[in-house]
Amino acid sequence: MLKTIFKNYPLWFMIIWGCVMIGFVVLFITGINLSLMMAGLMILYIANTIRAWKNERIMGVISLVLVVVFAAATYVTFMADK
Repeated sequence: MLKTIFKNYPLWFMIIWGCVMIGFVVLFITGINLSLMMAGLMILYIANTIRAWKNERIMGVISLVLVVVFAAATYVTFMADK
């Protein structure tokens, strides 16, 4: 069952996804840092854009828009901390 679910996702995408999720768990345990979490989401959405660009172009464009939103939010959050 899991093989049929994950066959649409390349191995590099699953590795990036796993690393970002492990990072989220570590951030939840050690203390939430919103700037780092939003940076993780940016990495995840960039990887999703690369994965989906050939077959699902509109999904790639939506992911790029979300990267810009998270980049702006990260910048605002980072500047508010200073």
